Amino acid sequence: MELNLATASDVAGKVADALESEYDPKVMRGWFKANADIASEDINTHTESDIRDAEDRDDVDDPVGHVFGILESSGAAQLAVSMVTTAAGFGARDAAEKSGAAAKSWHVNSGNPRSSHASMNGETVGIDENFSNGMAWPGDPDGGADENANCQCSLTIVS
Repeated sequence: MELNLATASDVAGKVADALESEYDPKVMRGWFKANADIASEDINTHTESDIRDAEDRDDVDDPVGHVFGILESSGAAQLAVSMVTTAAGFGARDAAEKSGAAAKSWHVNSGNPRSSHASMNGETVGIDENFSNGMAWPGDPDGGADENANCQCSLTIVS
């Protein structure tokens, strides 16, 4: 939680500075605590499910080692990307909203984005509105894993 809060605080501070406003990042702590609780429960549930699935396979001798090997080699990095996107997006949107910004734009940063994000590249909506995919910012937990896993998109704030 603390790293996510630090990331969001850094982004929020830059947004507030660009908008010539002030922002207290402490207001995000409650949201990040709740988000961390939900994320940890989700990770544990999926890991347990993956271990059960691996136990059912004939080609896996060590189901726990198999699942944690995958997490170690690629899953953790993908999760980190997703968490940074969530933290940065939340921090940017929250600071922009509190600073009186009018709108926000969605930007794709990946060379291989999911099609739903590619179609929204440059989409601009009001600061309190959701984008056409139903999310308030890149990494918005309301998008679920299908919209957030390994997402590298970002926001631009329109004052």
